[in-house]
Amino acid sequence: PHRQMPRSPRRRSPASLPTWRSGFWWAAVLVLPACSARDTDRTGSVQLLLAVAVLLMPLLTVRLRDAGRRRLALAVLLQVALYAVYESGVSSRTDIRVDLLLLAPALLLNGLLALWFSRPQGPP
Repeated sequence: PHRQMPRSPRRRSPASLPTWRSGFWWAAVLVLPACSARDTDRTGSVQLLLAVAVLLMPLLTVRLRDAGRRRLALAVLLQVALYAVYESGVSSRTDIRVDLLLLAPALLLNGLLALWFSRPQGPP
């Protein structure tokens, strides 16, 4: 009789796997058209969405703590990019920036978390 080889577990193609990148693509598709407006003032809802994303990025960094240095660096880079897009929508006529009291510590915290989680583990 014909002997069959044991089957190896079937691997899904990378294109069919849901990844964290797909969410960023959708965010870019939704946010970038709003960023290309001619005037510097964006709608409050877009600015609020960007500010909340910047504030929540430290939670993503905590979630990715075991994912490796590259993904931690990408999380920090994404937060800085979101902040840059947010900042580009703030009017130059704005005098007092209370939002920086929340956003600056979130940026600093995310950078420190990424550095902490990317340090070598185990005995020296």
